[in-house]
Amino acid sequence: MQFCKAQNLFLDLRSHYSRHYPDHKQDIFSENEIGGDCDVYSSAISRQETPNVDGGLRSWFPELKTFSKISDYKQNHSNCDIVINKPVVFMKLDQGENMYHHMCDFLNLYMSLHVNGSIAFDRDFIIVNWYWLKRDYVDFFTDSWQVFTEHPIVYLRDWFGKRVCIRNAIFSLLPRMIQGIYYNTQLGEECVGTGLVKSFSQFFLHRLKIEEDKRSANKPIRVTYLTRRSYNSGIRQQMYRRVMNDDELIDVIRQTPGVRVQVVEFKRDEMTFLDQLILMRNTDIFIAVHGAGLTHLLFLPDGAVVFELYDCESICFRDLARLRGLRHLTWLDSSKMTKHKRTNNTNYENNYRYYDFTFDKDEFRRLFLKAASLFSQATAVHNEL
Repeated sequence: MQFCKAQNLFLDLRSHYSRHYPDHKQDIFSENEIGGDCDVYSSAISRQETPNVDGGLRSWFPELKTFSKISDYKQNHSNCDIVINKPVVFMKLDQGENMYHHMCDFLNLYMSLHVNGSIAFDRDFIIVNWYWLKRDYVDFFTDSWQVFTEHPIVYLRDWFGKRVCIRNAIFSLLPRMIQGIYYNTQLGEECVGTGLVKSFSQFFLHRLKIEEDKRSANKPIRVTYLTRRSYNSGIRQQMYRRVMNDDELIDVIRQTPGVRVQVVEFKRDEMTFLDQLILMRNTDIFIAVHGAGLTHLLFLPDGAVVFELYDCESICFRDLARLRGLRHLTWLDSSKMTKHKRTNNTNYENNYRYYDFTFDKDEFRRLFLKAASLFSQATAVHNEL
């Protein structure tokens, strides 16, 4: 139950209106509260409950396990408080305040529309966030929804206390599926570049009307250096993974002939998400320490290079760069960097995401020049083609 389609779907949310659910509860429907006028093979549904697919963001089984035959179902306003004739896409979303996790939502939505085959390029459908908690769902990337739909996002909790009838619906591919695309992907070493991720990038940018400036032969290499100097304005107030000698490394870039560097810190109150995308679409070398901001690599132009200063012993951005078809570099010589522990919590003793770092400027220069060489090689190949 990772992708499902439904016609004439009935949801009865009257019994849930006043309930107080604990976090992460998924089985909110009882018998006869979700279903339709159809034969239901309960044994086939129950077989979907396996360790590999059960779980909030891996399967729709917790939500659909009580799917029932409702013999007197009729889609009219006598039996339904809300009747929806437009197509509906149900989604269970990951972390809306984290770009890495939220872009996984958008990529899986993009794939779902293609799997469905009928509304991939039609924005006249309704997206329903399967979110019912009383606290607000935090979403830092609301501009992204206009890529897919012309309608406001609906929350499942908006329907509490009502009977809802839906003519056509799909239950979208989920962001943390086992062996899904992007998250939990198992890449072989020979796997580099996929048309799916590239087309998602192009589709996303096209819908937002973001274009790349044309490059001339003698134009400087465009470098974007993403820094993490201040406190986070989001859910987690303390900022980790700061580069303690940012200025020293930036000077190395500025002293390199034939490059132009822009230093940025992606704060929502200072730079909109759309402006961030415009910048990244016109970046040739993207430099940042491990963090969600590196997800912007999805929108770099072909041939760009990702220099992840330090990967904190995680391969997620290396793999994401490979899916996008970009070259990726990261720091490998631990003797030429210093890790500054930021917490006394022993649970984080070997989790370098909770450290700050100082990098040797000569090793940084070597890696930066390698990144510039890789970009120049890619540009030369592109020009020949």
